Amino acid sequence: MGLKRLWKKWIRSGGKNFKYILKLDIKKYFDSIPHDILKQKLTKIIHDERFLTLMFKIVDVNDKGIPIGFYTSQWIANWYLTELDHYIKEELKAKYYIRYMDDMVIAGPNKRELHRMKNKIEDYLNDKLGLRLKENWQVYKFDYHGKGRDIDFMGFRFYRDHTTLRRSILLKATRKARKIKKNGTNIHSCRQMLSYLGWLDCTDTYGAYIKWVKPFVSFRALRRYESRWQIKHNKGEKEHVV
Repeated sequence: MGLKRLWKKWIRSGGKNFKYILKLDIKKYFDSIPHDILKQKLTKIIHDERFLTLMFKIVDVNDKGIPIGFYTSQWIANWYLTELDHYIKEELKAKYYIRYMDDMVIAGPNKRELHRMKNKIEDYLNDKLGLRLKENWQVYKFDYHGKGRDIDFMGFRFYRDHTTLRRSILLKATRKARKIKKNGTNIHSCRQMLSYLGWLDCTDTYGAYIKWVKPFVSFRALRRYESRWQIKHNKGEKEHVV
């Protein structure tokens, strides 16, 4: 996973520059994106009038914000903050910055600089994007020799020397494994369990996997099940077309 490699590289090579963490996100992000600013930005990049009209109709499904659940909303929500990304990296000179949707993490050498960045980001969101920071933003010392805290981000918990899975996700994985052991599997539960494997592969939680997951499911068997289902499904589609 690219994020894991990049993040670990940053943590291990950052040294004193990776001492403090600024963690923030946007208040009610999907529900608060202003239509007027969004449409102005869409107009700048979309020059096909029919497509632009369609995008405006999708945006206007809600009186305010963008509709949750639409594929276009995921793209819009991520794209809408790209200008903020450039501002943080190029204007504020944040060397260690990462964002997933509206969740943002910035690492730096001192608290004062991170507080300054937080204030600048808040002003940019208000003035340029019509958004507000959630009040629970934090600046804290990153884990070092048992002092400070880890980084809880995208379902992972990052430490100086290892990465674990967020406890709630690990619990869901173990419960799903037990349920498959008890009731058998179908394509939905099979794919859910395989997705949990993807999470586990990106962490240093092999011990937890051996203890809580492996006794109940075989990922090799699940992969075979998914492969056979996909072959059968593709064959059925071809026969239907003919």
